[in-house]
Amino acid sequence: MKAEVHSPDNLDWTVKRLWVVHRPMTPEQALDQTMAGSGGRIGGGTNPGAAVLVDTFLFLLFLPLLPIAIALRYAGILPWTIQARCRPWGRRGPPTAMRWRVNGNAESERAFQEIVSALERGDGSPSVAGAHRVR
Repeated sequence: MKAEVHSPDNLDWTVKRLWVVHRPMTPEQALDQTMAGSGGRIGGGTNPGAAVLVDTFLFLLFLPLLPIAIALRYAGILPWTIQARCRPWGRRGPPTAMRWRVNGNAESERAFQEIVSALERGDGSPSVAGAHRVR
């Protein structure tokens, strides 16, 4: 589920219901990763072939868990994450992002529509009933 929204304050928002949540890095973590030169890989950057093998192995190991996680999201046991992002300073600047967690498929669809309509109205920080704000 994805929607592109243009708000009255001239911001272009992208609203998504995320299947898999990636935790964003803090600026300190990004700096540490750059200074280490490892690219975040287990191989440490000295042996890229080993890093690719390890990453492939981990991907194949955890791939069967994805359908289970999706089924638990639809059942309302695991929460869906809805994310709204915009880039007020263009592609070079950091994005502005807001996230909400919602349990249940129908509830997440309702919350998604409420977030989209609030951003279209120009509400910079939508409050959604039944969802709790992350971060």
